[in-house]
Amino acid sequence: MLKRILIFTVCLICLVACTKQTPNYRTDVEIADMQKEVDGLLYHTDSLISYDPDDIRFYLDLPKEYCNDCIVRAQTSSVSIDEYGIFHCQTEEEADELEDLLEEYLKRSLEGKREWLQSYNPDELRKLEKSKVERFGNYVFYGILDPSTEKIVAERVEGILMEK
Repeated sequence: MLKRILIFTVCLICLVACTKQTPNYRTDVEIADMQKEVDGLLYHTDSLISYDPDDIRFYLDLPKEYCNDCIVRAQTSSVSIDEYGIFHCQTEEEADELEDLLEEYLKRSLEGKREWLQSYNPDELRKLEKSKVERFGNYVFYGILDPSTEKIVAERVEGILMEK
């Protein structure tokens, strides 16, 4: 009897541990507010430029309807390839599609810049190799940043978007 209770308890613990709840994310956060928070985490915001939304869609090869508010900030110095983007989509389905498009953008960037970065600045190549896209409800974030910085920034973006 004790053995059955123990097995049942272990199974119950495993079931609870394996059950992952999907977090609820806000849908009303302004991209400009998140930009201020992200820029506060970066050390070189004076050399980052913001792209116009139409330029972003062209630059990233995104259909116009995929986001109603977005920001892409990129490094203007020749030493760093730092870049990040935050997009607010109208629906989670559009956010899913945008996530795929941004992953393709990062792959194209890596393919196009790999050889040049290997010879010019291998540390920057590491940033591009480790870059990733993350989706938080209707919002999509990508970062071409130092991996530890990208992790901190993505966690901050998610923290802003978490429903309280």
